Amino acid sequence: MNKIPFPDFIISNQPEGVFNMSAFSEVLTEYIKARHVKVAPMTKYCGIDRSTMYKLISGKRNPPSKDIFEKMAQFMHLTPAETQRFEEAWEVTVIGPEVYYKRKSVENFIRTFQVISLYHRMNLFFPQNLSRIIRNRTAQS
Repeated sequence: MNKIPFPDFIISNQPEGVFNMSAFSEVLTEYIKARHVKVAPMTKYCGIDRSTMYKLISGKRNPPSKDIFEKMAQFMHLTPAETQRFEEAWEVTVIGPEVYYKRKSVENFIRTFQVISLYHRMNLFFPQNLSRIIRNRTAQS
């Protein structure tokens, strides 16, 4: 079975036991820095203690529940695109990169299949209808 290539930020050649930040903590850190977010007020808003927040930021703790994740996104005033990226990083970290990217591959296949199927149906039936319409109009003229 072919393995799905993972994005570079997930692949790590570090020896076992060497700490590696999760996709979630990387994106969280990026948004905190870019938006100059103060961690103490965000922890209060999310209802978690500071040590937990710092562990989330450093990747030493698994991502929070969906509810806390959503509160973080709200507190940082993320755009819809940023929220989507943040959520994808959350999902990758929660379910694991291999499962996440396999699911994405299946999802993309289904979407592509539906588009191709629709395209073929249109091409199969549209030219026949078009030629019939043209014949009818020509006959009426």
